[in-house]
Amino acid sequence: MPGTRRSASASTPGWCPPPPQYLVVYLIAAACSGVFVVATYGALAALAVGGYMAIAAAGTAIVAMRTSTAALSQLVVYGAAMFQHALYLGDYTNFVKEAAAMSGPRGPQVIEGGPEKIRLEEATYTYPGKDEPSLGPVSLTLTRGEVIAVVGENGAGKSTLIRLLTSLTVPSSGAVSWDGIPTTDCDQRTAWQHVGLVTQSYGYWPFSTRENVTLGQPDPVRGEEAVWDALSAVGMREAVEAFPQQLDTLLARSIWGGHEPSGGQWQRLACARAFHRRPRLLVMDEPTSAMDPRGEHMVFTGLRDMKQDRITVIVTHRMENCRLADRVIVLDGGKITEQGTYDELVAVEGGRFRELVDLSQDR
Repeated sequence: MPGTRRSASASTPGWCPPPPQYLVVYLIAAACSGVFVVATYGALAALAVGGYMAIAAAGTAIVAMRTSTAALSQLVVYGAAMFQHALYLGDYTNFVKEAAAMSGPRGPQVIEGGPEKIRLEEATYTYPGKDEPSLGPVSLTLTRGEVIAVVGENGAGKSTLIRLLTSLTVPSSGAVSWDGIPTTDCDQRTAWQHVGLVTQSYGYWPFSTRENVTLGQPDPVRGEEAVWDALSAVGMREAVEAFPQQLDTLLARSIWGGHEPSGGQWQRLACARAFHRRPRLLVMDEPTSAMDPRGEHMVFTGLRDMKQDRITVIVTHRMENCRLADRVIVLDGGKITEQGTYDELVAVEGGRFRELVDLSQDR
């Protein structure tokens, strides 16, 4: 989360000792504290020895001083904790404001069914605080039953395009519509119910295998069978059957009795989560980067088998994966420079897609 603050210790990876300035301030403060304590006890002893204060009164003063010191220390500790929590709340407030600014204003239009056609018309998007658009203008139409591959170098606008397609954000200018309904008029929650999104930074949830796939939204009709089907589609069924409690296995080794999947298995679970959701718009950003060839083959086979029921968008840097797509879209500098089938684009001499394919094969 933006602004997360963590305390460091010697056991923390990357921990480094405090700077000399901190040690100097700490030493001066400790020395001053010691001087005041010695002076206070010395004054009490002198008063008691000189007969100016009864020994009982001196003892009472010492107890009162220790009690007040402890209370003052607690006050400082609680004040510091309150200040630290206020920093977290400030970060959270700023995060919510930034997210709202990026999302843009929305309307009340309820989306009952998933989109059959998504259309971008001269759509652009400029991030808050930026002068130049990160994407656009872009005109594009996606139809249910299509598998679209999006390729381009880092910073080409792929992530921004995904945000517009999935209605996570609305365009700064131009229009993005689902079946003719502009996303600016759509109710966000009802629109997102029809979206399945697998990002590069997928979640590692310390839940059971079942909950990692359903995320609290089990299939009301097929139930557990739907979970096994989603796992089979990504080649995880055999692995889960070998888990200690299968679907009830807790996926967190740090907790007693937990099990920790490998990186590739976590990525398969993320894909299974999207498959189980059965969305009308499925967007997968580098969905097989941590998988072995068998797992990658299983995922893309599953995508081909279910493509007729949804719009499928794959963002990838592996050019061979584009052979699966019905259409390849090449982004460069926030604009679409080429689009067509794999064979059509690879045959374009001097084209950007041809260049990316050649670079991927130059080892």
